[in-house]
Amino acid sequence: MALKYAPHSDFNFSDNWCDGDDGVQDVIKPGGADVAIFTGNSDGTCTLDESPTIGGLGMSGNPAGGIGDSIDLNGNVLTVGDAIFDGSIGDSGVGGSVVVSGHFTKVATVNLDDISVTLNGTGNVTCNGVSGGFVNINTAGTHTAADAQLWEGFTCTTGYATGNFAHGIDGNISIAGTFAPGTAVWTMTASGTIANGTSGNSLYQLAVAAGVTCETAGTTYLQGLAVPATATFTVSHITFLYGSAANDRLDVAGAVDGASLLLMYEGNSRSQKAVTLACDFSVRLDNGQTLTMTGALNIGTKNLSVEASGAGVCTLDLGLYGLIAGALVLGDTNANDQSGVLKCGEGIVVIASLAAGNAANLANAILLNRCYLEAAGTLDFDNIVHTAAADDVVHINCLPTGEVINFDPAEIVHVHGDGSVDGGGNNGVNNVTTFNTHDLPWFDTPDP
Repeated sequence: MALKYAPHSDFNFSDNWCDGDDGVQDVIKPGGADVAIFTGNSDGTCTLDESPTIGGLGMSGNPAGGIGDSIDLNGNVLTVGDAIFDGSIGDSGVGGSVVVSGHFTKVATVNLDDISVTLNGTGNVTCNGVSGGFVNINTAGTHTAADAQLWEGFTCTTGYATGNFAHGIDGNISIAGTFAPGTAVWTMTASGTIANGTSGNSLYQLAVAAGVTCETAGTTYLQGLAVPATATFTVSHITFLYGSAANDRLDVAGAVDGASLLLMYEGNSRSQKAVTLACDFSVRLDNGQTLTMTGALNIGTKNLSVEASGAGVCTLDLGLYGLIAGALVLGDTNANDQSGVLKCGEGIVVIASLAAGNAANLANAILLNRCYLEAAGTLDFDNIVHTAAADDVVHINCLPTGEVINFDPAEIVHVHGDGSVDGGGNNGVNNVTTFNTHDLPWFDTPDP
């Protein structure tokens, strides 16, 4: 390709260029077979008065000081093969953008703020520690990150590989099509939205920076989610925790809230440290698999479900820890044999209601062991097997608004409070009017 050099003062793209870095404008503008070169001597601004297509672009800023390289898109589209951007890329018009079909590189001093960059071919993407620009990858080829990526916004329509490098995004993230997530950690560094609706594109980890709010803008697949104190992740669309062999997929010190569902959907058993959520939560694992809590699970008044992802049964094991939830549903709510088990330990279990998903669930169960179960609403044990170890005593605190029905345990159960218990034969049920009998005042303010 022929090299054509930018003049040494302000000029329009359609003006003559230079055949050397001498400022003498003696050749026509670059075309598809040319590389446009800006050097440290290119102290003017190149204003696009058309939407050109050039073979390549090289910009070296102005290491000696001065104004340095500058391109004003002026509402036009600059289409390039391989491109090295330095200096300042701006747009005094409306809708100006850059399209790159080959390698894309930001040099450390470039300013691409607010500029739309489309990558539509095959090549490496190098940011050199520089943020700026809204990138959209839309290609039948593949653009591959060659270092840590920093952008104001990120959209993959199709054709991207993370290269396992960290990605820091100052705004919205949208992922679709052909996408290789690798082990890249994505950090949302300014408030925005995320949508990633394909299971094979599940991000290795999304970290929401302190003080930042991230909201789902569509179905989203994540392998892990980190929300530090003062950060917020809002589940406005169903969000899957899917695709990782790691434990403690939720690392939450801030707020995870929203009106939709956070769904742990995995093939194999996992463990999860203590977590507090303010959104509905579902555990769906393959037959015979278990999510084991190594700390308390607190979802406040939000709803909890446990069901196998296919035929069979999966288990939520609370270990020695407690649970606070609204409605608890065991098993699939459709006419499928996809059962769920809640295994309690010695912690306090506070739920507003309990029900089986449907009559086709063949293995729904609550293993009460020696837990303390508080009922604020109706706990319906129909189609839910309830057992405890032979030497354990189960305590149920039935609030005035609570009732326990279809409950007929063989174990010793102490029922406390003012609600009603109807278990048919009521085998082993010992009605005690107050927890003070057993000196358990912490039920007044449940805290797993």
